[in-house]
Amino acid sequence: KMFPYQKPNCLAEDEYKYLKDYFSTRSNKVSVQKQEELVAIYNRVFNDKASTTGCTSCFLNNVHKKLERVYKEYKDE
Repeated sequence: KMFPYQKPNCLAEDEYKYLKDYFSTRSNKVSVQKQEELVAIYNRVFNDKASTTGCTSCFLNNVHKKLERVYKEYKDE
């Protein structure tokens, strides 16, 4: 099971496309605007209330990592 303690919602097509663009251009920096978009997708998919952060590694280790796992599941199907 991908997320044993959470039941994520399915990605919408536009969210998948956004994530595809995002993950295809690897960067160590995530702009505030991108963070806001990603957090919005994350919160909808995971029914969560995450927010943007000034801590890039915090963002990458939480929101980014979980969205990447969901995205890869879709990509591999």
